[in-house]
Amino acid sequence: HGGTLDRRAFDHVLRCIEGLGWFVELHFDGGAIPQLRAWLESIPAMVVIDHFGRIDPSLGLDQEPFGILTELVRQENFWVKISGADRVTRQGYPYADVVPFARRLVEIAAVPNISSVSARRVDPLALARSQHANRRSSPVLVNACAITNANMSPMMPKSLKLTQVSVSKV
Repeated sequence: HGGTLDRRAFDHVLRCIEGLGWFVELHFDGGAIPQLRAWLESIPAMVVIDHFGRIDPSLGLDQEPFGILTELVRQENFWVKISGADRVTRQGYPYADVVPFARRLVEIAAVPNISSVSARRVDPLALARSQHANRRSSPVLVNACAITNANMSPMMPKSLKLTQVSVSKV
């Protein structure tokens, strides 16, 4: 969460987790997504991008960083957490400026892509609290299936709450 990426250390971690089914979680400023794209696509592991990719909602759905993020999340090895709306909002609670981004990401996750990977790219429950998950087992990923008014944190806007989730292992 912040700081400068040490590519040597990151590459070492990738070698250590190879074959374990683990994922790497990245948290960076959304404005950097265009410059990071080639590097992100080269990561040979499951990639989880934290907090909506930290995009700036005031720039709208057509901004380049969010466009790239939606392209990445269509790939089998990319996930985006729908979490931390309070970190990306420019309007504050109830995060109305973030809702269109959450909807778009859920729409993408709910539609199978060409490689027939369906409904598994967006994690509204922060990957089963990945920061606290047992690192010895495969991470459990909780996937969005529908947007409605139930079953999530009371701090989430009702328009982002989910009625169904499916659980799978990486």
